[in-house]
Amino acid sequence: MAAVLKRELGSYFRSPIGYTIVAIFYFFANIFFNMYCLSYNSSNMSSVFQNMFLIMLFIIPIITMKTFSEDKKLGTDKLLLTSPVSTVKIVFGKYLSAIIVYAICLMIFVFQGIILDFYTTPQWSVILCTVFGMLLMGSAIISIGLLISSLTESQVIACVGTLGVGFFLYIMDVVANLANNSAVSYIVGVFTFIQRFSDFTLGILNPAHVLYFLSVTCLFLWLTVKSFGKNSRS
Repeated sequence: MAAVLKRELGSYFRSPIGYTIVAIFYFFANIFFNMYCLSYNSSNMSSVFQNMFLIMLFIIPIITMKTFSEDKKLGTDKLLLTSPVSTVKIVFGKYLSAIIVYAICLMIFVFQGIILDFYTTPQWSVILCTVFGMLLMGSAIISIGLLISSLTESQVIACVGTLGVGFFLYIMDVVANLANNSAVSYIVGVFTFIQRFSDFTLGILNPAHVLYFLSVTCLFLWLTVKSFGKNSRS
């Protein structure tokens, strides 16, 4: 698995894609940080996180689009499957590489909190809890992106498909709030990511929400293992 992880991380940072992903994320994070915190001498980063949520929905598909699609297109997926590394370790290695790139993006919020610490008292419990929530929710969406990437040779289709799922999850929250039918609102609310993530932005670490995101991640990683092994051998 370590070899797969090293290979995948190298593929991000031996090409411009890894640096571009981080640069774009940091660019928008700093714009929103300047707009909502530095300009108003405010220690409240909630508006920064709210705006960066949409940026996250765009960034994650770019991170995951090449994970399996590139191997399928180049035919290197067959080499991976005939290697002494199990399918589970291959998938987990690719997942870890994507998570590491995403975690590097999230580190900007910690640095911004340190900047705030020079002239005010930042709400570290809220900042760290929100970053943890973004990591958990991002992990779940990354696992979905891996599954979609394992189903196609096209990186564009993998990217658009993951982006579509992300925005569908975002819209589900709007539907849950607008639905007049309590049953529909409840059912949609059970599967929506946003409502569960909102507690993290308040500094509330709810174990049920943590377990939910971890369960979604594990489910889609398992589906990816099945999909990658089946499609690559066919």
